[in-house]
Amino acid sequence: MSKKLSTVWFVARSEYVRWVTDPRMIIVLIMLVVINGLVTQPLMDRAEKFGAPLNLFEPFIAVTNSPILLLLIPSVFFVLMSDFPSSSSNMYFLINRTGKLKWLAGQLLFALMAAVSFVAVIFIGTSLFALPNSFIGSDWSDVTRLYMSHFPQEYDSFVSQLLPPNLYNQVYLYETLPATCSLLVLYLFSICSMLLVFKMLKLKTAGLLASVAVLGAGVTAFSAYSALMWIFPTANMVVWVHFQEILAAQVFPLWASYLYFAVFIVVMVTLGALALKKTNFYSTEER
Repeated sequence: MSKKLSTVWFVARSEYVRWVTDPRMIIVLIMLVVINGLVTQPLMDRAEKFGAPLNLFEPFIAVTNSPILLLLIPSVFFVLMSDFPSSSSNMYFLINRTGKLKWLAGQLLFALMAAVSFVAVIFIGTSLFALPNSFIGSDWSDVTRLYMSHFPQEYDSFVSQLLPPNLYNQVYLYETLPATCSLLVLYLFSICSMLLVFKMLKLKTAGLLASVAVLGAGVTAFSAYSALMWIFPTANMVVWVHFQEILAAQVFPLWASYLYFAVFIVVMVTLGALALKKTNFYSTEER
């Protein structure tokens, strides 16, 4: 490994260790308990009632695609990353040792590691909860595909909204799972990129407020199913909303959402790099 790459890894690893040992991580456990109560257990109860097992991956897909849980996952991640990039005293030591650009690259690598780890924890947690009555396969379970034909009276129930027909009617599970994971990671990373820009401009509070505003506006537009929802990260992160319920057609192509996140992140990182050149890290004044 070259000296530059090892320096970037040193920054990312230092921040990652600090992050995973933060006492606030307790809210991740609380989140998993909430997810089990709201999503995994109701799906397991439905499987027991139907008399067939779930696919092991379906609870995770339900959690990350449910309109009712759109704010839960990004909100918890936002709390955990609200001080990104770190402004601790260790930050000045790192910058002196690494230089600004390598420090920035290390911060971005840390943000990516944090986003991937966060998604992995949700995936592992939901899978463990579902393990007693589930199978591993590449397609949707009979419970998901056929339950409503056996119990049509439950069409408007909360559990029925967890896995919308736009998913299992239009997309194979083996396609849905990687798309869900990658889009969620990009969504969480885009939150970090916004925080980075404002932090470089010494506008930490404004950055927090702007991030909350973008999340809130995205959920509002999504809930109203407005065409404006595609200008916010929220809709672009949800796989099922890209497809119609019955017709085999896309409302908004998945590749366009990947392009959306790519452009969003590149713009934010570029702005952050430009602001970095003028940033005085030894001034503690922030607004």
